Amino acid sequence: MSGTYRCQTARYNGFNVRPREAQVQLNVQFPPEVEPGSQDVRQALGRPVLLRCSLLRGSPQRIASAVWRFKGQLLPPPPAIPIAAEAPDHSELRLDAVTRDSSGSYECSVSSDSSGSYECSVSNDVGSAVCLFQVSAKAYSPEFYFDTPNPTRSHKLSKNYSYVLQWTQREPDAVDPVLNYRLSVRQLNQHNAMVKAIPVRRVEKGQLLEYILTDLRVPHSYEVRLTPYTTFGAGDMASRIIHYTEPINSPNLSDNTCHFEDEKICGYTQDLTDNFDWTRQNALTQNPKRSPNTGPPTDISGTPEGYYMFIETSRPRELGDRARLVSPLYNASAKFYCVSFFYHMYGKHIGSLNLLVRSRNKGALDTHAWSLSGNKGNVWQQAHVPINPSGPFQIIFEGVRGSGYLGDIAIDDVTLKKGECPRKQMDPNKVVVMPGSGAPCQPRPQLWGSMAI
Repeated sequence: MSGTYRCQTARYNGFNVRPREAQVQLNVQFPPEVEPGSQDVRQALGRPVLLRCSLLRGSPQRIASAVWRFKGQLLPPPPAIPIAAEAPDHSELRLDAVTRDSSGSYECSVSSDSSGSYECSVSNDVGSAVCLFQVSAKAYSPEFYFDTPNPTRSHKLSKNYSYVLQWTQREPDAVDPVLNYRLSVRQLNQHNAMVKAIPVRRVEKGQLLEYILTDLRVPHSYEVRLTPYTTFGAGDMASRIIHYTEPINSPNLSDNTCHFEDEKICGYTQDLTDNFDWTRQNALTQNPKRSPNTGPPTDISGTPEGYYMFIETSRPRELGDRARLVSPLYNASAKFYCVSFFYHMYGKHIGSLNLLVRSRNKGALDTHAWSLSGNKGNVWQQAHVPINPSGPFQIIFEGVRGSGYLGDIAIDDVTLKKGECPRKQMDPNKVVVMPGSGAPCQPRPQLWGSMAI
């Protein structure tokens, strides 16, 4: 609304009065707006800190006065306090060294004797605004790592379990080095906690730290609190809840075939980041109105009671939509593994079936191990895919919707075994021709390697 306005007279009742005009300059004044409104400042003991409260806007666009407070107390003028400087658009307070006494809340300031709350109140003759600085030399909180492969280890004889706790330290170089962590472990619904100090050497940013919690009682859950300590003292605490889950062991060589007969589908889960889900069904639970000329009538066993997993590609599915089925997490105890499974890809709109391996060392990395596209007939066929994971891993079956609704893809009898895949032609008995598909097909070779199209 501020600006130059012009007013002008008009003729009155026909009198020939010469019009007159004048200009008016309107200045609308309003209180200042400043930044930062609130700021958490961390610094190592003995290091200098500069606090600045800046004027963003206001009218008048200048600082008439700036008052600094520490823990609510007005800071006296120099030389008793660190040097404070005022400028038209900001006010600064410099602390030559952070001390315990200066740590705290500044309404413009900081140190460990200077640690605390500093406040700067800025005025422009119309109103005032405040910058608040919380100054401290304490360490930031640790950050728990939640993707630890198989963190639970059970001990059947004692009915106890252990848990691999992993974490990183947030911004370790912002303050003095972390000397140790205080660990507190408390069973939920109990009052007493076990407290232990965990000494550490120089902690680097991004470094994964680890501690094994032992003698936890099956099946109880626990609250874990972790606090870093520096020469300043205790830092910010982080907490999490640990739940007991039955650990998943390495694949069993004798019998690790998933037939999908149980609703738990062998621990496989639907990926939450894909477009739609895989469906478990058998011949008795099929939709009687399902699309003809696509999908298997039964599972690999040929019995109506046998279950399999499939993707339904009718509406509202669209071209390129993906469904991912993710296995449990396995510990890699061998160099090579072989993934064997039966697939059924029948229909003129068949898209693609992909097998991916997700490595879970310090993050999740998905790599393609096998892929097949297009109509392969109304028959179950078997594939063997060699994989060599470098650490804990999961396998992922990814079904991709093709150009139309006649594109249902199914899988069954998934086996994971240690060692290399067999190097021989498929047994003719392993080709299962579905009813209504015509004469039996000639046996096809097994599909190998990282890509078979």
